[in-house]
Amino acid sequence: PTTSLEFLWALLNSPLANGYTFVRTTKRDITIGVLRSLPLPELAPIGMQQVEAATRAYLNAASEFTAKFQQSAGKIKPSKGLKKSAKSSAPDQLPLALPGQPSDEEIAAVKERLRALHWRVDAEVLRLYALPPELERELLDAFDGVPRVGVPFEQTRYIPRDFRETLTLDDFLRITDEWELTDDRRGQLIEKKLKQGRRTMDEESEFRNLQRLYDLRQGYCLWLQTGDANHPLLDPELVRLHRAEVAGKIHAA
Repeated sequence: PTTSLEFLWALLNSPLANGYTFVRTTKRDITIGVLRSLPLPELAPIGMQQVEAATRAYLNAASEFTAKFQQSAGKIKPSKGLKKSAKSSAPDQLPLALPGQPSDEEIAAVKERLRALHWRVDAEVLRLYALPPELERELLDAFDGVPRVGVPFEQTRYIPRDFRETLTLDDFLRITDEWELTDDRRGQLIEKKLKQGRRTMDEESEFRNLQRLYDLRQGYCLWLQTGDANHPLLDPELVRLHRAEVAGKIHAA
């Protein structure tokens, strides 16, 4: 298949490529020989299209961020009548909320969105490699505590090291940054079973995976509150009764 620039960009910036070049070179510069020896994933057309779509989404958002936030910040110039000593005399002074200028909260939110979009690019590339989940998690953990450079957001890890229930970046994204989309799709499949009484075999397989992600999400929320994804914060019996009630409604429809 034809390889686009977007796909090459995603591949060479992926966790696997970064890990591979790190262990294969001892110099600051990465040689073309090292890059040529980079193992390639299975180049399935659909998978490549997903990588390209995720890459375009991130690059477009990053370009918008640069145009809207970074360039606009550069347009704010200090008053000519202000002396140099006066400009630096109050370092703790809060910045003025100038009309039309983004707040720190807005900038932080956009940076978080950029991080999630870039992680989706990384996740799509890793899906092409189809590493065993345990090996993918080992690869992601190798970046723990290492600042990512060349990006407009802060990153020193992928999945929190103490949260061991999630092994792939795709799963972690779907129970965190992309949870609303994940749960919406799960709701759609539940509603289809209630209204039509059946789902296709592919939809049943998808629903089982979404239920698995739902359980992972519950574990993640418990981990955030207690530091233990298996902490008995929720009454297991109440959870069991609730699931039995939902299952009964589905079978009765």
